[in-house]
Amino acid sequence: MSRVLLRLLNWIFQSGKIPSSLNSSLLISIPKKGDLKDTNNYRGISLISTIVKLLSAIVTNRIRYTVEKDNVLVREQAGFRTREECAAQVIALVECVQRRWNKEMRPTYACFIDLRKAFDRVPHEALFRKLESLGIRGRCLELCRWLYRSSWTQVSSRISDTLSPAFSFCRGVRQGDPSSPLLFDLFINDLLEQCRPFGIRVVGLPESTMVGSTENRLPGLMFADDVVLLSPSRHCLEASMRKVSEYLTQLEMEVGASNVVLLSFMDV
Repeated sequence: MSRVLLRLLNWIFQSGKIPSSLNSSLLISIPKKGDLKDTNNYRGISLISTIVKLLSAIVTNRIRYTVEKDNVLVREQAGFRTREECAAQVIALVECVQRRWNKEMRPTYACFIDLRKAFDRVPHEALFRKLESLGIRGRCLELCRWLYRSSWTQVSSRISDTLSPAFSFCRGVRQGDPSSPLLFDLFINDLLEQCRPFGIRVVGLPESTMVGSTENRLPGLMFADDVVLLSPSRHCLEASMRKVSEYLTQLEMEVGASNVVLLSFMDV
């Protein structure tokens, strides 16, 4: 059995094509917190063929090795990355804020945002262009395209115990696919780069010797689709928020307005 599976995976990888009988998924809804009568309080999970999930994991590992080796992902992103965790981002935030105030009496202005339906809104064609611009090409890129362009989905209804007609979709990374976390990280990789000129200077880190350089500024921190923007003044924070809004508009995404929080850190 293992040899047959190996031959099948090798054939798929070499050809860059996935048989349509395998490239299907069943979409089920998992309730989140809140009013379950509100459809926004459900998360769609894709149940995918085990063979396709195994293939996706192999392709993902190859892409991950390349992007980590070449430092493609920005240092501020910790979501879905090896040896990174949310707690470390919280510690980094507290440390930066305390250093700025305790050593230089400088306030820090922060905007906490959450991207609205982030995983469900990623446009596929824009994602493929992004991957190619980051140097991901060849069979890995072709298989990523094939995973979405030739796939079809059915929705399972728990109430009536029925399946919807099969359909394809042009938005969203599949939650339940091993490749989705990394693909999402790569898709929004440039978000904070737009805000770097308005970021804070971290006390203890040397300033760049290049005139006008902002490479040592910290524009914010990210954990997947959870973002905090950091600025030394309200004016800079407003400019940073505008940049994020413009960038997300280009990506056909938006901020969840109900989850935005503004804070100023002083005397910490």
